[in-house]
Amino acid sequence: MEKYGTIKSPGKFKNNTLKIGPTSKDKIEYISNSLYNICCENSSFEGYCTEKIFQALEAGTIPLYWGNDLPEKNIIERHKYVFCDINNAESLESSIEYVCKNSNQYLCGAVFTKDASKHIKSFYDILITSIKNKL
Repeated sequence: MEKYGTIKSPGKFKNNTLKIGPTSKDKIEYISNSLYNICCENSSFEGYCTEKIFQALEAGTIPLYWGNDLPEKNIIERHKYVFCDINNAESLESSIEYVCKNSNQYLCGAVFTKDASKHIKSFYDILITSIKNKL
């Protein structure tokens, strides 16, 4: 990916810049200085999606995402991130090349689907019911 620009790695892996502060706000502020953010999940299986893609979107960057190939498909508009299929080098290369040449496509328009709030409310309703049942 370095052929498309400088890759900054503030974490322990391949660190080449200052570290990010300890809070989520620190991370969002740090990544907001970039056009892209590489968002790799620790695992990939259906339904698994962490905060990483949401932090990238909140920072106003284009997430280059590896994990579940349709993260939060009822919440995030599909054209707001790039799925990086690391098992298909040709697809990965063409996806990265495309987003680098067409970044405005990813930056314009709504981040969330029209029904996102309904789906998020449903998650919270299920969580509240589950907590109440355990108490």
